[in-house]
Amino acid sequence: MNKTFEYLHRVIQKATALHVAHFNEVEPYSLDEIYSIDPSEAREPEDRLIQLFRTHNFNFQEQIVLLLALAPHFAPQILDIFLAQNPNFGRICTEFGGVVEGKHRGSSRIL
Repeated sequence: MNKTFEYLHRVIQKATALHVAHFNEVEPYSLDEIYSIDPSEAREPEDRLIQLFRTHNFNFQEQIVLLLALAPHFAPQILDIFLAQNPNFGRICTEFGGVVEGKHRGSSRIL
């Protein structure tokens, strides 16, 4: 897996862990832990995505959105966490969205 997608994987893991830790809370919780994940150790300077981020001065959110859009094509396994089952209902967690159609599970393209 490309180091840039390893970074996305770490962000997803941390965000998921925070979500689970605060699942029953009504009040919003801090996402500072996500922003504190150091991207430099997981990125190769010659990576074309990193060059794109620098050239266009992408902020954290823009980088994550682009990586999430590219992940199904380059590192689909890091999105498997979004197919997790809710242990209370035995179904895919609705807060992560997705489609279940026959043998297909995940997201569906909108044309």
